[in-house]
Amino acid sequence: MMPSLTLCMLAAHFITKFKGNKYLEWLFVGIRPVCIGMLAAVVVSQGQETFITGTGPFGIGWNLVAIAAIVGALMYKFKLSVPKTILLGALLGLIMG
Repeated sequence: MMPSLTLCMLAAHFITKFKGNKYLEWLFVGIRPVCIGMLAAVVVSQGQETFITGTGPFGIGWNLVAIAAIVGALMYKFKLSVPKTILLGALLGLIMG
């Protein structure tokens, strides 16, 4: 964890130092779609591994989909913190799992 934290802090230092640089802004314009694509790839692969269980109708674990939907809706509506969201998901998993 320490090397990644060190790299992030170093990058943050240089980003703030060169803020307003047009080349750095262009770089971020190019990096943004790449980051969105990488996040989308993670969501798809994790979703397939989590929700497609081979049981239930169409091979989808509908109880897992329900847990994710309930936790997501409550997190959005009540602006829950990450630890509370994880705890809520764990409790629903124990109940509905």
